Amino acid sequence: MTFSFADPTIGISWRMAGNGDFRETGFIDTLDPRTRKRMPNPSIELPPDAQAGTIEVRYVDASGDMQGPFPIKFDPEAALIRDQRKILDMTATSWLSFRQFNGLLVYYSHLVSYRCAIREARIGIDTAVPDRVLKLPPCDLRDPSAITAGMLLYEKLPPATQFMSVELTYRDGSVSEVKSFRTANRSNN
Repeated sequence: MTFSFADPTIGISWRMAGNGDFRETGFIDTLDPRTRKRMPNPSIELPPDAQAGTIEVRYVDASGDMQGPFPIKFDPEAALIRDQRKILDMTATSWLSFRQFNGLLVYYSHLVSYRCAIREARIGIDTAVPDRVLKLPPCDLRDPSAITAGMLLYEKLPPATQFMSVELTYRDGSVSEVKSFRTANRSNN
């Protein structure tokens, strides 16, 4: 989890709401040009089994005054889905990859890695309309990016395949634009 503050800070601390003392986040090896001091670490790592709840965060401003605590609702599943969706949106040109190895292969490993954000993936071979559902493995909230034996990561394509199309329906019901991915095959038309 990463915190962001509008004010310059010289210290950050946090705790799960009402549970124990506040914990300092420490510092990173970067100087904040606004305070001319080491920058407080804006990130914390929660355990993989962290439950939904409220995180209280407070900070020391540039004048040395404590601000907060401020409550932040934390839902690990919603955060995972939101972050994976963000990654998929930023890496849309990497959803599929092709390789020549005993024929033409298409790899789905990128989509499998971020499957927790995907409700349905549709693909099309040599058609701009994705007309086939790609079966993705279920999301494992304890190890969401794990790729295990037996998962479909690639498939063999007809050798003359020119391109594939992909459309994702995200867990929130929204739908991506259709993306096209060209193979290395070149048409002479």
